[in-house]
Amino acid sequence: MPIVDVAYETSIWYYYWSLNLHIFWYLRGRINFLVIRKTNDKMAPKFKTEKVVIIGSDEVAMSWALIFASVGYQVLLFDIIQEQVYNALKEIKFRLKRSQELGILRGTLNAKEQFRCIKGTNNLMKAVRNATFIQECAPEILPLKRRVFQSLDYYVNDNVILSSASSSILPSLISNGLIHRSQFVVTNSLYPSYFVLLVEIVPAPWTDPGVSMKTRELMIQVGQVPVLLYKEVEGFAMNRIQYAILKEIWRLVDEKVVDVEDVDKAISEGVGMRYAFLGPLETAHLSAEGIQNYIEKYGLYIYSICQMLGETPRMSQSMNVQKISDQLHALMPLERLPDRRLWLHACLVHLAQLKKEMKAKY
Repeated sequence: MPIVDVAYETSIWYYYWSLNLHIFWYLRGRINFLVIRKTNDKMAPKFKTEKVVIIGSDEVAMSWALIFASVGYQVLLFDIIQEQVYNALKEIKFRLKRSQELGILRGTLNAKEQFRCIKGTNNLMKAVRNATFIQECAPEILPLKRRVFQSLDYYVNDNVILSSASSSILPSLISNGLIHRSQFVVTNSLYPSYFVLLVEIVPAPWTDPGVSMKTRELMIQVGQVPVLLYKEVEGFAMNRIQYAILKEIWRLVDEKVVDVEDVDKAISEGVGMRYAFLGPLETAHLSAEGIQNYIEKYGLYIYSICQMLGETPRMSQSMNVQKISDQLHALMPLERLPDRRLWLHACLVHLAQLKKEMKAKY
């Protein structure tokens, strides 16, 4: 055979061999990619790698630990007293087991899996290392909270979010003077936060807006319902609303317009029924042909009633404190308060389930 023909056949053979080899490796790569992707879809990690630190071991701290563990965050509970850490972990384990038995466990992980996510320590430096979010749950005492964050300020990096569960202390008072003060927010929830999902996010004047937004996203991720305040105000939002209601409730009873049992019914069996699903503004919006029409109809009347309300009553100086207390004790004796709290928690669970079902349907 001529040398030219041999060279030609060899080149043709090499070309097809190379082409087939490329096709083989391409198809193999595609098959591996599809297999890996399918495997990853089936075996999506249940647990997150990010670490959340809870400072404290009381009721609020345990609730936050349960909330973060419900979606698989690695939770580290810190307290300076090791025994309190141990007791908190023991209580958390019991609550997880009990919640699973009652069918009210949050998240998709089972009780054992969630408990695997929660650890405890009394070593602050170890606790905060590589944390992405730190939730302080110390008692509502300003000097104590400031000492906690001053200690944290020494150990944390520039990326962690520093959060306080304060229900009344302004963020600026807690974070003033911190090196990492731009990373600070307040995340205040209503008790019991495991069942009442709302949490208000309150920034200090120097808080990075990105920190507030990241905190909001995190709260949504763990199943809470965030309300973002654009600036700090005394009482935040929830306390202002609660106290506005309470002061008029107190005034009506104190001035003997209505008794304790009936005035509470005005909320629990009246406006509270609507407010469990819609806020006051949307309720007003639905009560007429839109909010503008509502204001046209009722605005002046609302203003005139508010003008008549007078000064805020001083509950501590009321001559009727004992009478009001006696009425409440008759309705609910002190020894029955623990059972009544459990009943309230059960009601909140069912209400949360109903709200979830109604949102899904409508």
